[in-house]
Amino acid sequence: ILDRVLQEEAMRARKSIHALETVDEQIAAFDALPLETQLVLLKKVIADHGPLQEAIHHLVEAYLARDLEALWRLNAQALGDSPERRHHNELFLRRVLDERNVRMAERLAPLIAQGKVFATFGALHLYGEQGVPSLLTRRGFSVKVLY
Repeated sequence: ILDRVLQEEAMRARKSIHALETVDEQIAAFDALPLETQLVLLKKVIADHGPLQEAIHHLVEAYLARDLEALWRLNAQALGDSPERRHHNELFLRRVLDERNVRMAERLAPLIAQGKVFATFGALHLYGEQGVPSLLTRRGFSVKVLY
């Protein structure tokens, strides 16, 4: 897993490592979703298992092309946009991306203020006005894409 490789590399280089959220907070993002929302999303994944597996190729292509907009679009397609799921999808994105992005940006800001920082995120945490880079920019930091 890429996360583990980066962590091991940082440890070998004797870099300071700071988690931007705990495992409990990650689990809570999902656990706090209403049971009805969890069930609607789970049923969607089960019903669309085949097409979702086929879409992985497109996700990898978008990731390798560094195309965050395409990744976002593919994620939206996977969630679907039926009227009966729209509310659940919005709730899922708010809890799992937007709210976590705010927490990560809040915790990253003082680390950035101290000096050099290398931070990693899942690709969807980087996208859009609610993405971590945008949140940091609004806090007055200059964000530069390196790769």
